[in-house]
Parts: sequence; C-alpha cells; structure tokens
Amino acid sequence: MTDQENELSPATKRLQKLAKSRLYDELESAWLETVQADPRCADDLFPVFDLLVRRGDTELAESLLSYLLIEQAERLGAKDAVATIAKAAARLPGSASLRGEAVELYRSAHASRPAVEAMIQATVAADDTPLPDAIARLEKLLALEPGTYILDEKAPGRVVRFDEEAKALVVEFADGERRYDAASIKGLLILDPNDFRALAAFDRPRLQRLAAEDPGELVAALMRAFGRELTYRDIRERLKDVLDVSWNTWWADAKVKIRRSPWLDVSEGTQPKFTLRRAPVAVEERIREDFDSAKSSERKLATVLDYVEGMKGEDRDVLQRFAANLASIMRDAVATEPAVAVAGLAVIHHLHERFPDLPPEALPSLAEVLSVLRDPSDTLRFTQDDRLSSRVLAFLRASLPDRWHEWYAGALPGASAAACDLIAQEIVKAGHEDALKAAASRVVAEPERGPLALVWLWKAVGAGEHPNALQHIDGVAVLLGLLRLAHDTKRKGGRDEGALAEIRGALSAREYATVRRVVSEIGAHRAQEVRDAAERNLGLSDHAKAEILHALYETHGDLFKEIVPPWEEEVIYTTREGLQRRREEHARLVNIDLDQAERDVGRAASFGDLSENAEYTAALEQRDRLARKAGMMVAELSKARAITQAMVHTDHVTVGVRVKTRNLNTGAEEIFTFLGPWDADAEKGIYSYLAPLSLAFMGKTVGDTVSFSVNSDERKWEVVEIASAI
Repeated sequence: MTDQENELSPATKRLQKLAKSRLYDELESAWLETVQADPRCADDLFPVFDLLVRRGDTELAESLLSYLLIEQAERLGAKDAVATIAKAAARLPGSASLRGEAVELYRSAHASRPAVEAMIQATVAADDTPLPDAIARLEKLLALEPGTYILDEKAPGRVVRFDEEAKALVVEFADGERRYDAASIKGLLILDPNDFRALAAFDRPRLQRLAAEDPGELVAALMRAFGRELTYRDIRERLKDVLDVSWNTWWADAKVKIRRSPWLDVSEGTQPKFTLRRAPVAVEERIREDFDSAKSSERKLATVLDYVEGMKGEDRDVLQRFAANLASIMRDAVATEPAVAVAGLAVIHHLHERFPDLPPEALPSLAEVLSVLRDPSDTLRFTQDDRLSSRVLAFLRASLPDRWHEWYAGALPGASAAACDLIAQEIVKAGHEDALKAAASRVVAEPERGPLALVWLWKAVGAGEHPNALQHIDGVAVLLGLLRLAHDTKRKGGRDEGALAEIRGALSAREYATVRRVVSEIGAHRAQEVRDAAERNLGLSDHAKAEILHALYETHGDLFKEIVPPWEEEVIYTTREGLQRRREEHARLVNIDLDQAERDVGRAASFGDLSENAEYTAALEQRDRLARKAGMMVAELSKARAITQAMVHTDHVTVGVRVKTRNLNTGAEEIFTFLGPWDADAEKGIYSYLAPLSLAFMGKTVGDTVSFSVNSDERKWEVVEIASAI
C-alpha cells in the first residue's frame, strides 16, 4: 500500500475497494451514503473519482459526481458545488455532462448578478473552449464587477459593465473605453480598491482626503504601486498633481505624520529616502529605532513627543530610557547648545507631568541654562517642529511666571511662523502688547535674524491682526525685507528651501492682495525700491515678479514708461504649452534624431575609403545640420519666458491678447491672437507676435486702424476689441 493510500479515510478506502472490484451498484450506494452524511466530503471522494476516470469509467464518474453536486447545491449552496465542479473539470475537460452541470450551477450561484447569463454563454456554455479554461474565464468575469479597478499593462482602468449583446467587458480608461472578450480578460490584473494608480485616475478626492487625514497611508499606497524604495523627489513628483494644496504646504504638515507610519522607514534630512516595510513595525520597536537613528537633537526630542502625544505611548521602559537619554543630551548641550538644553528640559518636564511615577533624572536648572543662552531669539531657532516649539513655550511660561512674556517676545524673531503666531496671541491675551510691539520692530530691523518671523509679520499685518501692537509696522519695509531674503537665499545656493517656499507663499497669499494694498499706499521713491527688489529677484518665479510689478504698475505707472515693449525685448515670449512643446522637440532632436545621425555616420564609416564615400559625407552633413539646429534651439530656449496673465494688458495690443477687428476692405469680422513663435497656427488665427503682420498691430488701441501691405495689396483693419488670450 502506498503512502498516499495510507492517508485516505476509511470511507474513501472502502469506496476505492468497491471501484477496483467493479462492484458498481454497491459503490453507488456507498457513495450516496457518504455524500448524505457529509456533503463537504468532496476532497475525500476525488481519489475514487480519479480512479474511475483513469480506468475509462467516465460515465459512472460523471453520474457519481452529479449526486455530490446535487447534495452540495441543496444543503450547502450552489457556490460550494461550483467549487467542486471546477476541480472535476480539470480531470474531464471535454465532458459535456460536466459543462451542462456547470452552466446550471453558475446560473443558480450568481442569479442576482447582472448579465450573468451572457457571461455564462460566453464562457462555460461555449463548446469551443475547454471547460477548465471556460470556468477560469467566468470566475475572472465574475470578479470584475462594475467599479473594480484593473491594470492593462501600465494603464489603470475601471470596469463599467458587461455588454450582454456584444458579450464583452467594458472598461473605462483615461483615454476612453475599451472592450474585452472572454479570452482577452486574462491579461487584466485586478487592483486593490486602494491602489494609488487607480485612485489617481478615478478618485482623486479620496487621495486628497488621505493626504489630509493619513499622509503616511497615502505615501505607503504610492509605494505599493511604484516601488518599495523611493526618494523624496519621487514622492513629490508623483504626489504634487494629486494634492489640493501646494507640495510645500502639505509636506510641512505631513512629514511628521509620515514618519509615524508603521509601514514606512524615512531617513533623516530635508529630502529623505523612503522605504516601504514588508510588515508593519510595532510602535515601541519603531520609536526606539527612530530615536536611536535620529541624527539631530531636534529629531530625538520630536520622536519622544511623537510617542507620548501622537502615539499615546505608555511603555514605562521606553519612557524611562528616553528620559535618561535626553538628560544625558541636555547635560552635554548646556555649554554649546543651550537652546537644545531648554527644549530637553521642556520635554522631560512634559514626560513627568504625564507619567509622575517615572524616576527623576539629574538635570541642570532652567536658570543655569538661560544664563548661557544670552539672546532669547535663539530659543527656538534650532527647531522647525512646531509641536516642540509649543512645548518649549509652555514650559517657559510655567517656569517663569513673572517674566515669561519678556522671554516670549525675545524668542519671537528666531521662531517659525506658526510659533510666532502662538507667541503673539499669548502676549496680547495677557495684556503685554508693548512687548509684542518691540519684538515686531526688531523683526523688521533685523530680517536676516528670522526669515520666518518676517513671514509671520507680513501675514499678520496683511490680515489686520493685533492692531494695537502692529499698527506702527511699515508694510513696505516688511515687503522689501521678504524680497531681499528671497533673493539672498537663492543667490547663496537656496539650501533653505523651506524658508524660501514660506516667503513665496506669503507674498502670493490671496492673489497678492497684501502686496497690492501695501504698494498702493507708498510714494514713488519707495515704489522704485520695490521695483528694483522684485525685477531681478533670483528667489521669485517669473509669475511672482510679474504679479508684483503689475501691482506697482496699477498705482505707479510712471515708473514703467521707459520699459521696453515685450516685442522689442531680447527675449522670446511663449505660452507654457508652447515652451513645453519646444522643449520636447529639442529632446527628440537630441535623444533620437541626433543619436540616429551619429549611428548613421558610424555605419557609413564602416564602408571604408572615406574620401569617396558619398553616404559618409551625407551622414556627416546631416549630423552637423542637426547639431547646429540643436544649438540654435538651446539658445532660443535660454531666452524663453512664459507669458503670464499679469503681463497681458488689454488697453493696447501686446503679446498674449486676442484682437477682434473689422476688415475695412471687406467689412467682415476677423480675430487675431498674438502669442509666441512656438504657438503660431495661422489656420486658427494664432500668430507669432514677432511676425510682420503682428508687429503692425503691436501697441494699437481700440478704434485704431492697422495697415499692412503684402506686395502691392494693402489691407486695413479697425481694432474693435482687445481681450486676454491667456
């Protein structure tokens, strides 16, 4: 007896014995008895079924299987019987009897499913398809319910319906619908309902909710789709088009929450690397790992706060270990980094408030640390973690009941914008507005000491906050400070991208409303200062410069009289779309055409005797022509500047406008659009602003007559209306 036979149940051994002896009447009775006793016994009965099939007794095998299927369908349900027939089909793929059973069972098991009859007819009822393949196709179709996300090669799609008439699955993609017959659905990969690729294509609001509520899960979902190891840049590029806020705004709030995710390992630094773990890591294990690997004191302190506040950690061994480590860090930091020592005291104080039974540590006193920290503005300068700043401020207020407001005011110039906001609110609430007034004056006088404090002050003045303390603030001085900080930050290498992003965001808030108000209230001399600070500013985008200059133009137009009209400048204006097309054309030229030309030169050179090799000479000429063209395109692209809404003026014809005219020769209405040379499409009435016809229109106003001659044919138009084309 074989090992396999030894593993069989007594009932199976009895049935096999009857089958081997060809005692079919007794076999049939015993089979029915076994099935009635337990219809879940299919696995025990299949060895007997297989024996009959091997011996050629297929008719009996089919009959016995039918008994089992009927009993299962009646007592367990049709879906259990379907699972049994799928196993049997692999043994008898050509059985018409099994095919008929399969059709009936699937009808019963999925009676409520829309279009199930059409699916059955396209699969298990189709005689030209082997039954195992037909069952696999039907199961796949049943799994592809409407709303299911799929992947066809690299394109995500969403199932719409099963077309009963065409017997085809309808799937929507970004570029339209596609149809799949029963045979072609094999290549479709069913995606998880939370797959990032599918949600990005079909349910962006859900991704945006995740971005706001659980950014760690959003990043984990992205990595499950695109790779277990991604860089900061990878994450940013894939998320920036999904977010409903700017990347910098989202990242500033999300980065702490992302580090808490049990699925993610995030390295230190401003542009960390991300690794998706194969399994979530327990909170205590991960928090210990994060604490030990943290490269900065700020990160270690923030990790402790993560555990105590964000993760509700209460493991006493972990807490005690943290407290002891922080105490050691603080003792070392008093002489060289007193601000870190203050923050360490604040966090340990918070630990003991939450968990009074923790053993005390030997710590320096706050007075000792503050005597070393001579300038209060350094108190919060070392950290950009607003939770940590808040904890430090709360500790100082509790520890310095009589003079906390003085220390708050002193700390403000070195604090983040959010921390400044908290400081200002607390000082004003306690009635110490003079202290806030003095702190704000220092921020204006020494903007380089605290770029983020200047950002806060700009926002506060713009919103009209704390008027008694801030009404004396010179708004244009704050604006000039922000512009110079943006320029200097970028000129020095732009390493502090976070501060630069905050400055840009503050200036552009509410569509530059505060900029417009401030510049509308100043004289010509100061307006010229703002223009000088904005015009060649390395830290501002072209759009930001244009918005600020336009705000100046609205109230100080005289400053711009000497400005060269756009059509006379040594730049090439274009729409963003035209610029992108030109860049793509250059990329194709360099990466495809020029590369092919180099290969052609090499191939021609291999023919030998270069002096009389016409193909080699032609290849060289083609390569050189393409290289010259590529060089010219690089020169053009270096001069390119995007046309922005702010630079388009509709009081006269200029770059970026659409002009409605009356043809004085024919009386017909004609429309001309003047954009960049890479946007031109004469058939659509779009002309390069540098074209001769366009130059005839430039500078004209409504009511003016435009004349343009082609050979001896002179054409004239009256300008009827000028509107923005951007």
